[in-house]
Amino acid sequence: MADPEVAAMEFMAKAEKKLKAFSLFGNKKEEALELYQKGAVCYKQAKKWQEAGDAYKKCAEMMLEMKNDFDASNHFLEAAVCFKKCSVPLTVQCYEAACRIQIDKGRFQQAAKMYKEVAEIAEADGVVDEALKNFKAAAEYYAQEEQTSTANQMFLKVAAISATLERYQEAIDIYEKVSAASLDVALLKWSVKDYLFHSLLCHMANPAMDIIAAKRAHERYLDMDPTFQDTRECQLVAKLLQAVEDADADAFTGHVAEFDSMSRLDKWRTTLLLTIKKKIGEQDFS
Repeated sequence: MADPEVAAMEFMAKAEKKLKAFSLFGNKKEEALELYQKGAVCYKQAKKWQEAGDAYKKCAEMMLEMKNDFDASNHFLEAAVCFKKCSVPLTVQCYEAACRIQIDKGRFQQAAKMYKEVAEIAEADGVVDEALKNFKAAAEYYAQEEQTSTANQMFLKVAAISATLERYQEAIDIYEKVSAASLDVALLKWSVKDYLFHSLLCHMANPAMDIIAAKRAHERYLDMDPTFQDTRECQLVAKLLQAVEDADADAFTGHVAEFDSMSRLDKWRTTLLLTIKKKIGEQDFS
């Protein structure tokens, strides 16, 4: 059996030659496309992911020239799968190209799935702005297709990343919106305490807000969801607000440690709490 990489290179060379050749008969683009496709498959067999991705991307671009959007989208996705092995930027580029085709065709749910995939890849690679942009797009298209639960999951990812980027008001707006939408849904209402808790942490961390604004938000959330008052999260916030108002960093640390001993705090919450603690004693937060 021939070396798949050698075979791939031969297919690609034949495809290039076919495109350059003069022809009165037949369709040289279709013939070249078939050769590119064979080359892409052979590169995959050889685990030459960059070359395989480039070949599938070439196929996608040719499909667009031939007005075959459906197959173009599929080839961009094939390219993205290959590029996942070697290049995040090229992976994102190909997924986004496929998304644009799906949107142009009105296939919004498929586009939403692709945006979600792109966002997760970017997030895992630490490309935060790219992740935020694509989670937003996924959320909006899921919402447009009335996939409310999945849309809310995406919106919550946007909120978490926004808070990480210190865009606290954006995060607060999302947490409040998702909380309000979840209160009357039996399977979702139990998570509302977390959303309100996260929103209050964002209120307290936000340098544009003072302790009075944070307290008012706390009171408003109790009106929104009376069951919130009995949660450990709500009680922690009340203690932290008092510690901040008293400029008592030791009390703040003690309350957080007590909560953490019973409900382990993750990195995201811990980061917000440290941000809040640093503000203790600052004039604009007292």
